[in-house]
Amino acid sequence: MIQQGTKQWVIQGQLLQRMLSAENDQKLQTGSFHVGTMPWLLEIYPNSSGEFGINLRNLEMPSTWEYVRIRSTISIIELLVQQTSITKYASGEGIKWGSKVLSFQEAQNAQPTRLT
Repeated sequence: MIQQGTKQWVIQGQLLQRMLSAENDQKLQTGSFHVGTMPWLLEIYPNSSGEFGINLRNLEMPSTWEYVRIRSTISIIELLVQQTSITKYASGEGIKWGSKVLSFQEAQNAQPTRLT
């Protein structure tokens, strides 16, 4: 069964300032959203490697499913970065943005007024 959906998270104002001044592994996250029948959330944070971390997490997968295969595209329009991946996702795991896509320092130095 194919399920499709899109989540756009606009980060601006106080939330953007909190993100750009966050400590290592201090996460900001969306509320839950559905793609098809499953709830998900996005987390964004600076990680201990100095990278800009983004996780996509499933909150509830049907118990009879062993895994789902996901094609995801994560992009930040204002910083001209994008990554598309196809991932086999098992319950309880997270999907992380690939390493060395964008450093947290680069995001701070860009001084964006918003991130989409």
